[in-house]
Amino acid sequence: MNIKRVILGLIVILLIILGITKIIGTLKESKELSTTYMKESIGLKTKAKGLVEQSEKQVKEREKIVEEE
Repeated sequence: MNIKRVILGLIVILLIILGITKIIGTLKESKELSTTYMKESIGLKTKAKGLVEQSEKQVKEREKIVEEE
């Protein structure tokens, strides 16, 4: 009976360890996805800011052209 309890205890411990590693892996993956999302969001914001600056320059250039005519 002692051998059965030891084996059963080892199996339970292994299942617990497997579950913990699975949870940690899921949390790590979730963190990576959120970090990627944040980087993409920041990149899009920076890109949009660049587009606004570019359009402002184009408007000023067009205004100069109109004034020259």
